[in-house]
Amino acid sequence: MTQASPSTRSSAIDAEAFIFEQLGFVMLHAGMGQSYLEAGDTPGFRYSLSSLVARVKAVAGVVNDLSAKAPSEEGRQ
Repeated sequence: MTQASPSTRSSAIDAEAFIFEQLGFVMLHAGMGQSYLEAGDTPGFRYSLSSLVARVKAVAGVVNDLSAKAPSEEGRQ
């Protein structure tokens, strides 16, 4: 079993923490969006939706970057 270098482990932990935090915000914005819809607050709903989409895009970008980086690291083993 090959161990990851400290810098690789550190960046993976940072990415995991970032993803975890962003997904928490996704849940928050989803709940706010539901509340705004119930209240009939269209601008509030749109704001929550755009915030939710931005957080999801950020997570998807990190996951894509990690996926693209993974094959190049496998070749070094």
